Amino acid sequence: MVGGRGSMPRLSSALPTGWGSPAGHAHRAPPESGDPRQDGPRRQILWWVCILLRKTKRWRLSEDGIKVFPPSPRSSGASSIVGGRMEPEKEKRYPLPPSVLLVASTLQFARIGFCDFPKDVAPSLNFPFLRQLNLWRVSISEDVFSVVLSGCRVLGNLYLSEIRDVDCLSISSPSLRIIVISYLFEGKGELLIKEAPCLVRLLLSCPGGEIIRVLRAPKLEILGLLSPCIPEIDIANIVFKGSIPSRSENPICTVKVLALHFSRPNLDAVLDILRCFPCLEKLYVIWDDYVKAEMKNVRQYEPLDPIKCLESHLKVLVLTNYKGGEEDVGFAKFFVLNAEVVKEINFGVCKNIDIDMKWMTDQLMLLEAENRASQDARLKFGSSSASWFGSLDTRDLSIADPFSYCFVDRVDALSEAYL
Repeated sequence: MVGGRGSMPRLSSALPTGWGSPAGHAHRAPPESGDPRQDGPRRQILWWVCILLRKTKRWRLSEDGIKVFPPSPRSSGASSIVGGRMEPEKEKRYPLPPSVLLVASTLQFARIGFCDFPKDVAPSLNFPFLRQLNLWRVSISEDVFSVVLSGCRVLGNLYLSEIRDVDCLSISSPSLRIIVISYLFEGKGELLIKEAPCLVRLLLSCPGGEIIRVLRAPKLEILGLLSPCIPEIDIANIVFKGSIPSRSENPICTVKVLALHFSRPNLDAVLDILRCFPCLEKLYVIWDDYVKAEMKNVRQYEPLDPIKCLESHLKVLVLTNYKGGEEDVGFAKFFVLNAEVVKEINFGVCKNIDIDMKWMTDQLMLLEAENRASQDARLKFGSSSASWFGSLDTRDLSIADPFSYCFVDRVDALSEAYL
């Protein structure tokens, strides 16, 4: 949480350990000599950092244990406000510290967790400089969430995870460019993105039971992970139920980067989705044994009904957790032989497979690489990231390609060394 009553852990003049980590990760602080907290239940320390615009001397808001530090090179000339509380592992929330609202007019970046927002807030609440807001394990009503959001005039990035005591949230923002969702609700719920004229990225990780409806996001370019674990997601009049799209005469032409998350290769399902994104330039397909939801009633691919993005737009295909078995090869070979303008086909290979010259040569033969539809295409083998979302830096959501962590250590298998 931001701040907390009671004693504070010892703080150095630098920002705390949690500053460099994604929201939601707890860091253990070694107990000081003689500290009674080293006995009893195992505890965690949770840090949340808010960046202030104005410069200030070091001071302390004693009512909730928050300290403010003067600018440092690491904070790019901004002041920082730091709060911490020792908590047992069992979740326990506290009222939002009053200091958060007291400094609302100066906040530029805020991470708030393990807090209960007030039931009512003034409609005039204003965060005029807040650029990124991360909410994790907070209790907040639908009305208060709307008031907070409406007071953020320049908010660009919004991260939401494990929001408590509510089953519906609505977003309308003229400035939001990035929304990241992870385990949004405790149970079933609905996220309604009503009006997001500047929204470019909708990043979905670890879906729960939420339904997501996007009514207006005319600039949406990066989308994923689409997964059968998401009961329903509606975008531009296309309804994806368990990742199976409804028929629509109005495809989503703005999306350039798409990431899919399936339990195993399912070519018919992927091709059915690709029909909805005719201008797609980069496709990630992540195979994950932990995805338990199966896709039902998938429409069969019809060769006489061409897929537009394969003919003229798709430049990069990334397959992660590739094992090189019959299913994997059959899936990949379709794109090798049918993606007419693709430049790269990248294989993120499972970590238990040794990528050597013989293995890659065998794969090229099975994939019929010599007969590839795009002679400019390069087939590259590398390793897969263990977790895309675990590698995502939630402090900087504006990275050029948020899914690029899926594939690392590339080796060009079509170079002379492997032909």
